[in-house]
Amino acid sequence: MDFSGIMNLAASGSVSYWISLGINLILSTLVGGILVVILTYLLAREASRLGNAFLMVLIINLINLFGILGFLAPSSFFLGMLLPVLVWIFLVKVFLGATWTHSLIIGILGWLLSIFLVPWITSLILPLIPL
Repeated sequence: MDFSGIMNLAASGSVSYWISLGINLILSTLVGGILVVILTYLLAREASRLGNAFLMVLIINLINLFGILGFLAPSSFFLGMLLPVLVWIFLVKVFLGATWTHSLIIGILGWLLSIFLVPWITSLILPLIPL
């Protein structure tokens, strides 16, 4: 197994790049987890297994951060947009144990929030963190 590509990726950024990437990952996980907890409470009216929401958002952030879906998604625009929604729905079902109807609604709304609202809130909070 050749690890030269991974070593080149790791050496391409400076230490501050990797620190800011880690801070951004942690902050977006916290913001996304809080939004998923609020969304789940408003839609499902239950507070069961909401601690798993942060783990679910962390896994989704790692998938998005390292572009794993970019390797799996075909060149079709529709399937490239459908695959992240299916990942959200599946992970909501696995981690939160919601019914399929709630998983579908929370998955679609969570995907939309992760595209529009989470980056906006993260960009508002990030300058307040000293590096």
